[in-house]
Amino acid sequence: MHSPVLVAALSLAAAMVLMPTPAPCPGERLPAVTRPASTDPKVPARPMWLWDSPKVLLDAAARAELIAFCTCQGIDAIWMQVAIERERAADGSPVLQHAGAWRTLLREAHAAGLTVEALEGAPTYALKAHHAEALAVVDAVIAFSRTAADHDGFDGLHFDIEPHGLYRWRFPEPRERMASGLVEVALESSKRLRAAGLRFGVAIPHWLQATDDETGEPRGVVTWEKTRQSAAYHLIERLDYVAVMSYRDRTTGPNGVVAIAADLLAHAAAPGRARVYLGLETAADSERVWFVTGEARERTLAKMRARGEDPDELEPIDGFRRSIADDGTRLHLGLRVPAAVAFDAPELLGAMRQLAAAYGTPQAEPPTRDTAAALSLALGLLDKSGDWRGLVAAPILGENGQRWSGFHAVGITPASITFGGQPAGDLRREIAAAGPLVAGQPAFAG
Repeated sequence: MHSPVLVAALSLAAAMVLMPTPAPCPGERLPAVTRPASTDPKVPARPMWLWDSPKVLLDAAARAELIAFCTCQGIDAIWMQVAIERERAADGSPVLQHAGAWRTLLREAHAAGLTVEALEGAPTYALKAHHAEALAVVDAVIAFSRTAADHDGFDGLHFDIEPHGLYRWRFPEPRERMASGLVEVALESSKRLRAAGLRFGVAIPHWLQATDDETGEPRGVVTWEKTRQSAAYHLIERLDYVAVMSYRDRTTGPNGVVAIAADLLAHAAAPGRARVYLGLETAADSERVWFVTGEARERTLAKMRARGEDPDELEPIDGFRRSIADDGTRLHLGLRVPAAVAFDAPELLGAMRQLAAAYGTPQAEPPTRDTAAALSLALGLLDKSGDWRGLVAAPILGENGQRWSGFHAVGITPASITFGGQPAGDLRREIAAAGPLVAGQPAFAG
């Protein structure tokens, strides 16, 4: 049975979930981290991403369980999600939610020898229009830590921005703007945090420097200070550390965790550059989405512009978060359906009718050949992607006899990129096998 604490992903030597009891060390310990002798011993060697922080932050027993787990498994740092208060301080400065609880957790974690960095991020942080939101987090963490006493301040900040999650990332021109925005907001964050004596790093995908077949340049290419190269390289040359999302279900071999990060480790090997953490995915999550079968891509985008909507900043409908899928021909918009919500729930049906009325394909009964072909193409291409399963036709029924083509889908974490669902012994074995491969890498941090 898993604990209430959700660990979305861990660095290259962390473990998957908290155990249900705070026993001294339940199960087998993970292998020790193998690092080059030149690595600063004060730099954490085994960090862990931890999302959904309130489950731990506001529960004394869960905090004790977390600290016991970290002690058991040799985890020496936690990147722990924070949030900003909607109501700001009297002077207009951003403030952290649950500030008092954070003081308690930080004192307890530091007493146990743990480093704790604030964690936050969203793909939209890479958009210039949203840089202020990201920097508000930076300023709040700095202000909170500046007034710390008795070891109750953060040790740094970690941003997980991932602009590749935005729809327009797939197109070269907006992709370069987003990559440039990522570099800009990261470097400004670093400047402010270093001035405050706090550590800063970002998560980056392992492929950001890979060549794009369409342009012949790196997928995340940016011209910065007269140098045109991958955003990953710009960040490695300037930040304290990067956490590479080198997600695979094995650490060794030509497609293993270490191999796919080799370019980044090599670029970071020069003195003064960022230390590199290799991240592992340990979740095996799934998410239900109800899609409206859409129209041709350009027609749908034109409709969105006419309605004042942006495919990279889709607002929820009646509380249901939006999703978008491109099958290469058509755009399909959908709503994410929480596990506790039935597909026939009135609130979901009402939200789907709004979405279908704006972007759907009207469906006769029986469906016309064109409608049936569009649905079949969408189901087939999404199934082949490996990111979706459970694809079935599911029309949206209006209140006045209207009917729109639609389908259900379950977004999944592909088995090839996660240790989730594997026996715990597989993770321990793979971490041990990676040791000789990273031992000679001067940039490897953990």
